[in-house]
Amino acid sequence: MSFHDLVRRAIVIDEEEIALWSEIASLVRSHELRAAIMRMIKHEKEDIEFWRSLMAEPMPMAATTREEQPRDAGERGGPSYLHHRIRQALMLDLEEIALLAEIASRVPSDALRLDILMHMLPNEVCEACFWNTVLLQRDMMMGICE
Repeated sequence: MSFHDLVRRAIVIDEEEIALWSEIASLVRSHELRAAIMRMIKHEKEDIEFWRSLMAEPMPMAATTREEQPRDAGERGGPSYLHHRIRQALMLDLEEIALLAEIASRVPSDALRLDILMHMLPNEVCEACFWNTVLLQRDMMMGICE
């Protein structure tokens, strides 16, 4: 994959995260958790703008996430469904971490590489840790699902 292809893939992942996280935010009861997710969404939108300005190429938003709901995910809004969607959020972040490392290895600018390594990659790691922590609190998930 070329550098530009990798950046385009990063944009698609950010767009998928925004759609998925917006849905998760609508499913949780906790105002604090919803607010944290909304702050993460804002950050993802800023990342998209950064990548687009770098490439100077407007691209349409992704309509949906790649992974379909499995049969055992439960009804939309239920605890099994929410668990599945949170797991999808984690997997997207892990994919983006790998992608950002690949982009950093190919970026033509040392300054841009430093920005990716110092700011973008750590933010994605924090997001993955956030979703993983939510998954670890599976017992609490029954209380956050509407």
